Amino acid sequence: MANEEHLAILKQGVEVGNKWRIENAVRHLDFNGANFRGAELGQADINRANLIGADLTGANLSQSLDTSCFAASAACGCYAARSTNKSLTWFATLATL
Repeated sequence: MANEEHLAILKQGVEVGNKWRIENAVRHLDFNGANFRGAELGQADINRANLIGADLTGANLSQSLDTSCFAASAACGCYAARSTNKSLTWFATLATL
């Protein structure tokens, strides 16, 4: 289950979420099972976030993730990504856990 505080802050906007994360030294975000369908998350700092079971269908994640973080994430079977010109293309993200 996603951390409600993390979700509420991100829903205030990418700039607010990124600033909050820096000011509060939050290393890991928990968005487990969150619904981000069609969300505008471009440039959101969601590195080291738990996205297991999250619905990212149609979400804009351009420049949101450090592609070096994908090895462990893709290994869990939850999602896979491909980096192209600093943007990310997401494929079949929803694994049933």
